[in-house]
Amino acid sequence: MSLWLVECVTVTHYRESIMKINSFLSSPNSMIIAFEEAVESATAIDIAVAWISNCKPVKILSKFVSNGGNLRVVVGRDFNGTDPDAIERLIEVDSSVVKWAQSSSGVFHPKLYIFYCGDEIRLIVGSANMTNAAFTVNVEVMYDVKCSIEEVGDVCSFFSTQWNDGTVVTRTNLAKYRVDYENDRKRVKHEIKIVDENNYGGIKHESNVVDVVSEEPNLFSGWKNYLSFLFGKAVYWESSLNNPPLLYGGRSWIDALRSVCPLLERSFENLSTVEKKALVGLESEDFPSAAYFGRNKGNGLAVKALTKSINQTQVEVEKALSELPSFPEELTIGKVKKSYERMRNIENLGSAIVTRYLTLKRPDYLISVNSASLEFYSEVFNKPKTRIKEWRGYGEILEILWNIPWMKSEQPENKFEQELWSFRAALLDVFAYRPSVY
Repeated sequence: MSLWLVECVTVTHYRESIMKINSFLSSPNSMIIAFEEAVESATAIDIAVAWISNCKPVKILSKFVSNGGNLRVVVGRDFNGTDPDAIERLIEVDSSVVKWAQSSSGVFHPKLYIFYCGDEIRLIVGSANMTNAAFTVNVEVMYDVKCSIEEVGDVCSFFSTQWNDGTVVTRTNLAKYRVDYENDRKRVKHEIKIVDENNYGGIKHESNVVDVVSEEPNLFSGWKNYLSFLFGKAVYWESSLNNPPLLYGGRSWIDALRSVCPLLERSFENLSTVEKKALVGLESEDFPSAAYFGRNKGNGLAVKALTKSINQTQVEVEKALSELPSFPEELTIGKVKKSYERMRNIENLGSAIVTRYLTLKRPDYLISVNSASLEFYSEVFNKPKTRIKEWRGYGEILEILWNIPWMKSEQPENKFEQELWSFRAALLDVFAYRPSVY
């Protein structure tokens, strides 16, 4: 069974199987009933989910373990979306039942519930995390399947791999995670308060917000309208990823700019390997948002040259970036062109890495163009993709962009807006990003 199937079961994969599709679950009531029934008949349960909150299923599982049931849970920490109170509730009963999913360059995203009921397995799989929202208000799709262990051996093997690779939740690492979780929530509350007080989020309160922001923003509008679309898009991503990866969270566009841009204020010679990896878009515990604005993992030769000990490639990149004046000095097309072409002349450096570095140096003026954003820029600016990957197309887009009202707007007096204004060009990636996973 493919990993894709773990999230979205397809019955045709088992066309020759005698598995029984017990039910199709599409309402919160049907999901909680099926969950309770499965727990009652199970002697052991394995669960792998992206996020857990303090919800009814957690209470049911705590009771299950207290009564002698065997439970193993693998859960993700991406975007700090898992409630530490829920995890604490589970490990209070048995300290060995929960593991953190292994960190990776992508998001841990399965929603897999395996119930061992004697010789039979009951498999509930689909879109629902073990959260209060999923089991009470969200529109979710789950299949409830009864089968033999042999029929779903690959699913069980998938879970075993995640369990073996995971890290046992301890009081120490849970306390560390709680700090990050609570800091995020404080920042969310603070920034949402500012949004509401300044009426940036008029669009986010509309019932059809997803329909509105799924359209391309009016690129020729003013600053306030641009902000409304920006916050509207935050709600869109929140509905897609369970947490708004725009202004808040352990991983977000804003966090990437806040944490990675300052690295270019220092010499490459004084950067650590982890810091150099963050600059090319490789995430780490210290830079969880580094992959925003283009993860360049696939360009192995360039990444190797840019992340190892100081070398000529890094020296040349640093010289090229020095062609650009620091914020807030005005940029000219000529200066950007000189920096762009100087980097493109370095062996193995393609447009994705070059435009990423340029954007991290001047997020107020420049944009990152990569495989996840190229289609957007091609459509919106009516330029062939191949042309955008070269200076002529990239430069043409910048000339158009720099004459748009919100780009030409004066720096706001509001401190909250000032940061967004200093990132205004780079944040087009919020609209440009076309995910391949979600």
